[in-house]
Amino acid sequence: RAPALACLEDTVARDPRRLEPYLRLSALRVREGAYEEALRVLREARRFARLSAEDEAVVARRAHTICARRLGDAALARPELEWLIERQRKSEHATWARWRLREIDEPQGGPEEERGPRG
Repeated sequence: RAPALACLEDTVARDPRRLEPYLRLSALRVREGAYEEALRVLREARRFARLSAEDEAVVARRAHTICARRLGDAALARPELEWLIERQRKSEHATWARWRLREIDEPQGGPEEERGPRG
């Protein structure tokens, strides 16, 4: 194991309620091309880390980005999108998640089409 990877994994194990080590570990996994592992790390953060409303949005958005851009299937982020909507029903983050779910459920034309709130 690479030293940075081992250090981050140890940090997560010692204090699983801190979000930052999960985010760094996930980003490291993305850089390595281990996209499924990066997504798994974010899902662990969702389960174990103490998250503010902004943190919840960061986790969901990063998961969506990995699924849509790296794995090529935004639908893989459905659990995170639905979770964000459930947690923050009336927030701008929930609105963003609803747009992403709508894109998954009703695929539209090319990239020139209106895509709703940026994200």
